[in-house]
Amino acid sequence: RLWEVCGTGAAIVLYQIGYAAGERIAEKLMKLLGPEEMRKRLNRVVKLYTACGWGITDLLELSEEKVVVRVYDSFECLPVEGMYKEPRGHFLRGHLDGLFSKTLNKKFTAKEVKCIAKGDPYCLFELKAEGSKK
Repeated sequence: RLWEVCGTGAAIVLYQIGYAAGERIAEKLMKLLGPEEMRKRLNRVVKLYTACGWGITDLLELSEEKVVVRVYDSFECLPVEGMYKEPRGHFLRGHLDGLFSKTLNKKFTAKEVKCIAKGDPYCLFELKAEGSKK
């Protein structure tokens, strides 16, 4: 419905909601675990997406400069599988940006390079740290 009402502006709304939620969960978990323990457990934290029913997630790469996350059966994209030419995982992209930016204490920007909505077998998010050349 958001896409019907807002058109392409829906992508911005979904991203911003996701970003704020990602930051918030990072804050809560860092308060609970401590920042260092949180960083050590990021693979498990990403698995929370699976537990929430958002998709089957895998943290494929994690460094101070780059993060790569794969999501099978994304709740955002599976319902529109193969129906679009552009990625549609804007909430998840925002959530990942918020989560990793807050946890690693540097601005990350995600790009969805594969997407179920485009007909890919999974969604793949590549996050790069601001100023990174990788």
